Amino acid sequence: MVSNGTLSLFLSFWQVYWLRQLHASARWVGPLLGLLILELSFGLWVSRFIGTKVPGVLSSGIGALLIGLGAITIACGTETAFFLGQIILEVGLGIESGSAMVWIHDWIPPSLRASGLSAIGTVGGLAAIVTPTMGGWVITHGGYGEYWVVMAILAFGNAILLGFIERTRHRENRAD
Repeated sequence: MVSNGTLSLFLSFWQVYWLRQLHASARWVGPLLGLLILELSFGLWVSRFIGTKVPGVLSSGIGALLIGLGAITIACGTETAFFLGQIILEVGLGIESGSAMVWIHDWIPPSLRASGLSAIGTVGGLAAIVTPTMGGWVITHGGYGEYWVVMAILAFGNAILLGFIERTRHRENRAD
């Protein structure tokens, strides 16, 4: 659910943060991008195992929590924190995005599935446009530390929302 916006936020600013804020070497940008893709893929792979142990909504919540933890870790402002935080964040993105479409697909009735999934795709596309603008505003008016904290707050908020969704679903199932 939050994957498109968070991924767009992260991809829009990580290189600038790496080079300007941490004053790290540009020679690491290419290898680091490869590592990011590997971590995202690993998160997607892990989501299939988590999905067999916990409901899909909670799988997405676990991913959102990892996104938030990764962003808070990056906010510490060191190269070590960046490496550790981006691993946690990217794995969380993989888990969240890998789990989300499964449970969303199950909740949309077959007669509305095409329209519902199109709407979700549209919202995700808009999030990918709006979030970098919002991120740029936060960096301009606050700084990179605030940027990572805002990302963490949004991810933790998403995890709480997913918890409420799962709780509501259990109430509905008990009522039946």
